[in-house]
Amino acid sequence: MFEESPNSMAIWNYFDKKFGQLIAPIGLAKACGVLSSQLAYERYSANIFTVAPTRQFKSITSTDASKVFPKSYSIDLGSDFTIFDIYEHHGRGKNGIHKKCLMINDATVLFASKGKKSKDRLVGALGELISDGAYRYGDRLSQFTLKGRVSVIMNMTFESYNQYSKMLLGSSFLERFLTLFYAMPWKEQYNFMKEKEKRVKFSWKDFKPDKILFKRRISKSEFLGELTEIASTVACLSMKSFAGTDDQLKSLASAHAALNSREKLIEEDVFFIKSLVPYFSNPFAPNESKIVRLAQEGRNQKDICLLLDKDPETYQPYVSKVIKIAKERGLVSI
Repeated sequence: MFEESPNSMAIWNYFDKKFGQLIAPIGLAKACGVLSSQLAYERYSANIFTVAPTRQFKSITSTDASKVFPKSYSIDLGSDFTIFDIYEHHGRGKNGIHKKCLMINDATVLFASKGKKSKDRLVGALGELISDGAYRYGDRLSQFTLKGRVSVIMNMTFESYNQYSKMLLGSSFLERFLTLFYAMPWKEQYNFMKEKEKRVKFSWKDFKPDKILFKRRISKSEFLGELTEIASTVACLSMKSFAGTDDQLKSLASAHAALNSREKLIEEDVFFIKSLVPYFSNPFAPNESKIVRLAQEGRNQKDICLLLDKDPETYQPYVSKVIKIAKERGLVSI
């Protein structure tokens, strides 16, 4: 694994030895998310949204991933800020927040501390920054423009994700993220706490990555088909648009190549993307992707219920709801 990707191997080993094998792909993905903000030739940056139970290393993995790179690559926004704070403290300079990864420690705290109007403005502004590289605000009292190509890494608990994904985040915002779910098994938590004092001795001094390349365009023509095939699977797992998922995965693969000083994608970059596939499945809706795949095959709703070993009378409303969302996001033909 990663024989031609020494920096990835170092980062993977760091997170594996410090937090365990479940966390290693998450840590590497976040590192690539930070770096993707520097790849100015890419159309989109790779944005990571991590969803996991409380106290399962969401924040510390973000911090550790940012430490791989110079401090200038990222901005730590903490867990309680507004779009005005970003502009006031980071956006007034010549380059504003250009080529920065915005690190949001705890989105649960962030959204809980805001009223509806503030939440809507913040989510809308972050969405515009990610997609357009600019957010323009104006009212009777003030006007400003916040510019910059950014990537975003944010964390949220399962409980809050279930609450906000429907009433706040919605497809327009989450479409711009690769959402990764994980929950550390009880046995792994127990083993971690037993060895905690030994684990914290690991530092980046022990795993210093070699030179990173990000100034040249990454050639990926040989692997476009393979990445697109993975994107089709991930789009169904994530219930997100195919095109948006494809763009995000290719940006993440390009960042992985740049992390290892390569100017073109190789099979190891595709392997890295494949290692993340299990994390795209929402554990609270395990049948969603199966329903979408069956609908794509032309199965009717009653057949889908039966194939999933469910009673059509009680399960068909849920199947109908999933297919409706899939149609809205272009995963199933209208």
